[in-house]
Amino acid sequence: MASSFVEFRGKGFWSRDEVLGHALAQLVTAARLRSEPWLVAAIEEWEEQSCLVGSGCLAPELDRFVVDDGRVAIVLSLVSDAQSAASATELVATLSLFQKLLHGQLATDASSPLDYLVSVPVPYAWRVDDATLARVASRRRLRR
Repeated sequence: MASSFVEFRGKGFWSRDEVLGHALAQLVTAARLRSEPWLVAAIEEWEEQSCLVGSGCLAPELDRFVVDDGRVAIVLSLVSDAQSAASATELVATLSLFQKLLHGQLATDASSPLDYLVSVPVPYAWRVDDATLARVASRRRLRR
């Protein structure tokens, strides 16, 4: 099971790709109700990243999108909404790590011990839905 590092302002956490992809998909779902241009770009990126599960190279690019305290507050709100909708323990735990990271409460970096890594059942039950895969494929074709 591949893992990816989620980084924000030089700190971050490692996550199993399956749960990280699921968390990003939940953030996308929560964000669809908003219309800020930067968030529309973030939604597209996060949705694409959610399709890369298993690659070990998921990168939500928080530093690219969450550039000020106002955006931090918006993403924290999205994380809270995603947590409210989550039922899987490992998804809730991963979203909690997002929350701590955005609040500046994580002191871990990519080389820190992995004692916080959320354990995940194998196989993980979540999969990217066909509609998301189709949207991402369509955007990729348009970029060519």
